[in-house]
Amino acid sequence: MNVMTDEHILIIPFLLAAYLSRRIGKVFMPVPLYRFLANKNLKG
Repeated sequence: MNVMTDEHILIIPFLLAAYLSRRIGKVFMPVPLYRFLANKNLKG
């Protein structure tokens, strides 16, 4: 059975994509969505 993670050559691109998406996401929304909604709910 050939699982995607058995392809070791794909690990680095996936890690890079995860890192870049997190950095780009922080540009658009510096506060995580659930934290923002929780704070908004606590303030009333």
